[in-house]
Amino acid sequence: MMKYRQTSDIALLFNELAILLESGVDVSEALHIIQTEPDPALKSVVPQLTKAVDSGASLSEALAKQPEAFDSFIVNAIKKAEQKNNLISALYAVVAFLESDLDVHELTKQVHSSLSYVVSILIIALGVSTILLILVVPTFKELFEGFGAELPMETKFFIALGDYYGVILLVLILTIFFGTILWYRIAFYLPILGKLFHLTAISHFLHVSSFILQQGGSMQEALEASSLSMRKNPRYSRALFEASQQVSLGKSTAETLKANKLFPAKVIHTLHVGENRPNFSLLLQQLAKIYRLKVNQSFEPRLRLLSVVLLVLMSCFIGSLVIAMYLPIFQLGEVI
Repeated sequence: MMKYRQTSDIALLFNELAILLESGVDVSEALHIIQTEPDPALKSVVPQLTKAVDSGASLSEALAKQPEAFDSFIVNAIKKAEQKNNLISALYAVVAFLESDLDVHELTKQVHSSLSYVVSILIIALGVSTILLILVVPTFKELFEGFGAELPMETKFFIALGDYYGVILLVLILTIFFGTILWYRIAFYLPILGKLFHLTAISHFLHVSSFILQQGGSMQEALEASSLSMRKNPRYSRALFEASQQVSLGKSTAETLKANKLFPAKVIHTLHVGENRPNFSLLLQQLAKIYRLKVNQSFEPRLRLLSVVLLVLMSCFIGSLVIAMYLPIFQLGEVI
């Protein structure tokens, strides 16, 4: 799946290219015109496309040379359009696909932004806790030991926690580090947010499949394209690739995806009843819109819930720490 910013830039590139081709210029001339005022994010992309086309490559061949910028299913759609002499319509179709896919990218961007805010709050709370546990709480231990008194149980607990705080901090840092690396493997198991990522993956699969079918591709090609576009999401990518292999052997899409358990009953039912209908791509397109709406509706409530849960947990921890610090002070009069 392309990055959010990159997706909008490529949509703009294809839109400009389609308009120029519609005005009567050829692909090479159109790319030269675009290159005179390229989008800053595509500074390196457009010149390479222009150079490849000037060397005799078709547009699809030029796009295929930059797989980091152009998904393979988009390249294949352009290639089929070239063979059918229908390039302008295909470019506009790709633009429509990318623009509608921006909703999902925008949502993903918001999730990452919100999680960054939550993580920053956790880091601040962790810093405050570190100062209290390492620098403040031990002073009560020394004070009470000087009077020959015993510390309250709560204070003892946090002092013991402070003794192993270096190890705990190291574990937390390693957890955050590996969690970032393995994000797409663990995101679907997260409480509160896990379902949101599932809905987003389903919406993207339906959206890509609808696009491939509308461009004249088969369901097997749609499954394979969805798998490749979700390669950062190993669970769904592997499931869709395996389904494409089964479909190529003659099995129905609904049958293969049902066995995987990742896909909701509504999706399986739509695939089952609509796979052989002429308007199947439109059915998938409408279903993709439904799931995109579900994602939008559940996004803010789930994020608010996550923020509240984390804030409550942090407040309980820091509050307990403060109480454990003040308990010895309250008991100091009895000791003296």
